[in-house]
Amino acid sequence: MRFARLTCLVAAILPAATLSSQVRPAPTCDRTCLEGFVDRYLDALVAHDAFSLPLAPGVVFSENSQRLTMGDGLWNTATGLGEYRLYVSDPEGGQVGFFGTVLENGGLVALALRLKLENQRISEIETLVVRDAAAAKAVDAMEPQPAFLEGVPAAERPTRLQLTAVADRYFTAIDGGKAPFGPDCNRVQNGTQTTNNPSFSIPGMTWNPFSLGCQAQIDTTFFSFVDNVRPRRYAVVDRERGLVFGLFMFHVAGTVTSYTPPGRETMAALPQNLSPYTIAVAELYKIRNGQIGRIEAMQVNVPYGTPSPFGSTEWRSPKRPVPSLVPAPARRGPCNRACLEGFVTQYLDAMVAHDPTRLPVTPGVVFTENDVPLRLGEALWRTATAIGSYKLTFADPASGNVAFMGTVRENGRLAALVLRLQVDAGRIAEAETLVLRNETTAANLEKAGLPDALLRETVAPAERLPRGTLVALANTYFEAIEQGNGGVAPFDTECNRFENGILTSGQGCSAQLDTHIFDYIQSIRPRRFTVVDEERQVVFGNFMFNHPGDITWVNVPGQGRREMIGAAKRPFAVDVAEAFRIKNRKILKVEALMVSLPYGAQSPFVP
Repeated sequence: MRFARLTCLVAAILPAATLSSQVRPAPTCDRTCLEGFVDRYLDALVAHDAFSLPLAPGVVFSENSQRLTMGDGLWNTATGLGEYRLYVSDPEGGQVGFFGTVLENGGLVALALRLKLENQRISEIETLVVRDAAAAKAVDAMEPQPAFLEGVPAAERPTRLQLTAVADRYFTAIDGGKAPFGPDCNRVQNGTQTTNNPSFSIPGMTWNPFSLGCQAQIDTTFFSFVDNVRPRRYAVVDRERGLVFGLFMFHVAGTVTSYTPPGRETMAALPQNLSPYTIAVAELYKIRNGQIGRIEAMQVNVPYGTPSPFGSTEWRSPKRPVPSLVPAPARRGPCNRACLEGFVTQYLDAMVAHDPTRLPVTPGVVFTENDVPLRLGEALWRTATAIGSYKLTFADPASGNVAFMGTVRENGRLAALVLRLQVDAGRIAEAETLVLRNETTAANLEKAGLPDALLRETVAPAERLPRGTLVALANTYFEAIEQGNGGVAPFDTECNRFENGILTSGQGCSAQLDTHIFDYIQSIRPRRFTVVDEERQVVFGNFMFNHPGDITWVNVPGQGRREMIGAAKRPFAVDVAEAFRIKNRKILKVEALMVSLPYGAQSPFVP
């Protein structure tokens, strides 16, 4: 819902951004020059010709907080430019910021861009691409606010440090203080005005915080769901116009379940704020007479704890420490199926109790959620309230790995969970999780009752294939997808595939691939086959699908040209946890749970 996109931003509760007062030597690129670099960038983007730009050696490029190879991401899919353009120039710092709109395979997206120049060459490119049709349309319809274009007389211009200090007080105000907001302060987020706007509201609320001004809105504590904002990078300071353009990571822990506005009844937190997530934000402040007059922001949700691709990677709130883990002593002896499944039970129980100290762990235990490395005890560990009814476990005593696919409740709401543990000498060395925060997916799993018997049955020893053969057979599935040829994989005639609890192979596993409707899937890397359950003849692993979005149509045999769905015409990534049941050397059953990630996401478990 649209309000879910807009109510996730305006807050923070940490003091002290790092404020740089250093000024570079005499500028070599003035405002006209800097804005010209933006225009050259946009023209090259649409032409798909990244290397026509003057790039510095080792140029760093990011999109939606993921570092990419120069020329990837939106460079593959941009097809034109929209109407909205707003520039913020910093000749002293050699940087320029930009808000605008772009056509991506014909559809509008909103773009926030930062360029850093060194010796007339681009050394850093940081972008946020808002792939939300409603938001992009709203941005495209805007005109730049006059306040962002008006100059400040030279004698009245604050220093860089003074400007960034005023902007930083916006964040400290969220923590219960006051900020120097001007009397006409307004904020626009992803194209929608979210202050002094009585026509914008949230269904089900008995009052409308968006009808209030900047300080009055903050005073309601409505934004207390934001745990902290780190790092805070004030990258572009336009002294001539009194502007500060920054890039910020807003972290929502999901632990604030209610709040009490002064003089009002206690309100339940909005559903989307009951789960951990992070918001990557580009934000612009107009500072006039020491006051914040206008705020404009573009924002993109990313997995919880996603670090900034530039600057400090530390983001945690000191107000929310994680319990210290004491490594357990190593134990001798094998860990069979019952032992491994016991570790899963122990892990889930400790998670619901919000107490990771109950677990025996190795020194340096690695924990991830949705491919972001975190500390054991963060994310779902803080919000899990119960284990659901759907439970499916695969065990691999030979490698010490065990996998779980099931359901949990997070602050009372259903979610699906994938867990892989690596057990080393009686201790947990790795805990890899995917959390699908989609109640429909979790409900589909629970409606099924028990998991498919094919995935749970014990196969007679005489009928078991060796682990190497099982992995090789499962791997042909991905080769068949990449080649668009169902004949590459040995599919059983009765093969079916379930994804996020839904049957998605109605045509049959092999015939479906022959249609080429999956040709937008060009590369599935890495392919990590982590659990080989020889007793059940099941192979489980995590597989990263990164789709560049540059395949817009396919030729379906017997049907002719067919346009790809809109979701496939944009860059995105999916981490898929997948289990393959092998029988008679054929793939009989595929069970998958998957989480969408920013394009370019990488597995933390691959060097």
